[in-house]
Amino acid sequence: MLLQLAERAPRAKLAPAPGDPQRAAFLRWLAFLVAAIYPTFTYGDAPARWVGDDAGPRLRASTDAHREKLLRFLDTKVAGEPWFVGKRFSALDFYLPVLRIWRPGPKWRQENTPKLNAIAERCEQLPAVARAFARNRA
Repeated sequence: MLLQLAERAPRAKLAPAPGDPQRAAFLRWLAFLVAAIYPTFTYGDAPARWVGDDAGPRLRASTDAHREKLLRFLDTKVAGEPWFVGKRFSALDFYLPVLRIWRPGPKWRQENTPKLNAIAERCEQLPAVARAFARNRA
């Protein structure tokens, strides 16, 4: 969805433009979030749907542990500051505030993924993001 928005509204600069040196990293990590991390919620949030009631708790525990491993790995790949791919904000940064409040939660992220956590906090301070969060928390 974010890639679609970025392509339809290039003036918003939600993604590095084709030919930009940061484009490949942006696409790689956007795909990683969507294809590797997000599915851990798909399977872990309702595990009985996939493996039945007996194995559900084990699937949830294993997807949670795998997500934590992936998030720690991702934290080592932050390119720079203040944003994930460097000096320019991108749609990739939009994912981080939301991921920060999902399992395993903000405290875990503060302690285990400090770079991602800092970007998420920075993103939450952007006026448009702060307004969106305020509307959704109400």
